[in-house]
Amino acid sequence: MASARFMLVTGTETDRGLGARWHVLAGGSAADFGWDDLADRGVPGAWVAWRLLGANNRELGRSPRVFADASAARQAMVELVARRAEVVPTVSSSRSTGLWSWRVDLGADGVAVASRTYQRRRDCQYNLTQFQGALPLATLLPLAMLVPLVPAPRRSLSVVR
Repeated sequence: MASARFMLVTGTETDRGLGARWHVLAGGSAADFGWDDLADRGVPGAWVAWRLLGANNRELGRSPRVFADASAARQAMVELVARRAEVVPTVSSSRSTGLWSWRVDLGADGVAVASRTYQRRRDCQYNLTQFQGALPLATLLPLAMLVPLVPAPRRSLSVVR
C-alpha cells in the first residue's frame, strides 16, 4: 500500500449538493459538516475536503466535514496521521437501510468516515482495516494539488415504444 495518498477536493456553495455527500456519510448536522464555519470565516461558499486513496485510486475514506481552506484540511490530515494510534473506530449499521458504515473518532470529534456504505459487516470492517493500514504510508500531496469536485453527467433514459 505504499502508493496510498491524500487528495484535497474543492467545491463551492453552488456544489453544496455534491458536498453534502460528505455530510450524509458522516451522519452529522450541517454545523458538524462545516458549512457554518465557512460562513463564519467569510469564505464565499468555497470549501475543501480530503480523501484517502489507495494504490488502485479507490477511495478508502474521507473527511467527515469540509474546511474553509486547503491549509485547514491539510492540518486535519496531518493530525489524523500523527495521532492514528489514538483513534477509536466504530462500525455500525443504519436501522432504516441495514447498510453498514464506519467512522473514526479522535476524542469527541469524527476525523474520518467511510466513502460509501456496505451491505455486509465484514466488507465494512475489511475496508476500515484498509483505511487504517494506509494511514501511516499515505503521501500528503502539496497544497497546490487541489482537485475540483465535478458532478457526473446526468444520463437521461428514454423509453422506446
